[in-house]
Order: sequence, then structure tokens, then C-alpha cells
Amino acid sequence: MKVKLEKLVWLLAGNIMKMEKKCFVRVWSKPSILRRIQSLGKRLKDIF
Repeated sequence: MKVKLEKLVWLLAGNIMKMEKKCFVRVWSKPSILRRIQSLGKRLKDIF
């Protein structure tokens, strides 16, 4: 069960990375959203 959950988390993280790459160009013109993504990334790093 725990292994399945880990795989799910990694899949989700991978999908988020892909989405971020697609949105990155659009987000680049909106600094507030960019800052929000960066703070979210820092929080994720603290969790793992």
C-alpha cells in the first residue's frame, strides 16, 4: 500500500512538472504567480 502511494505521489509530481514547463512561458509574465509556485516548491522540499 505504501509503495503504491509513493508511486502515485511521484506520478503526480511528474505531471505537475510537465504542466509547469508548459505554463512556465505564460507564467513568466506574471511575477505574482511565479512567486507562488516558488514558495510552493520550497514547502514541498521541506516536506520531503
